[in-house]
Amino acid sequence: MNRLMRLGAAALPLLFWTSRTEAAGWSVLSGRTVGIDQNVIHGQVGWPGVSATLLHGMTPKVDIGGAFAFNYGVEGSTYVYPELALRGVGRLNLVDTPKYNIGIGTQPGLLMWFPGSGISAQFGIGIPVSFAAGFPISREVMLVAGADIAFDVFFTSGGYVVIPILFGGGAEYMIEPNLLLTFTLRLGPVVSAGQLGGTVFGLNALIGLAYKF
Repeated sequence: MNRLMRLGAAALPLLFWTSRTEAAGWSVLSGRTVGIDQNVIHGQVGWPGVSATLLHGMTPKVDIGGAFAFNYGVEGSTYVYPELALRGVGRLNLVDTPKYNIGIGTQPGLLMWFPGSGISAQFGIGIPVSFAAGFPISREVMLVAGADIAFDVFFTSGGYVVIPILFGGGAEYMIEPNLLLTFTLRLGPVVSAGQLGGTVFGLNALIGLAYKF
């Protein structure tokens, strides 16, 4: 009996380590997906606002879902104007190894922002593409490098196109097997053509929690 108790006690750290390792197999920021038949809600706050994303793992390499954002700044810029965004979400894992992973994603959807000063609300569609690479440095921590390039077409104010080209990184920290703390930072130029043409500085800086259920 004593021998069995000693073996059981010795196995507990191994079981704990295994569960933590397996839990690190999902991600919301890197090129890794959430896993087949898994559901994840990811909430973020910071600049430019507050967002919620729901993801479902269709296959081991494909996630689909939807996202809603209420922003106090225009997404992909530093303009302080209210904005609403409603998007579909698609993520595809291209490469996944113990040392790194690579993936692409897109969030096409509807955009509406309110510039004020007597200018009517601006309506458009956004077609962003994102690239992400993840680098696990421990069972709990994943570092992320990535780029977001969008093609936003607005039909109001004579029509114009906005192209944010943002680069940066981020990190995920596994608090629990089903809970990640996330941080992402992107910055770069935002090029506009048409009635509201010009180039401005773009910034996205968000902290969040991702819960798998």
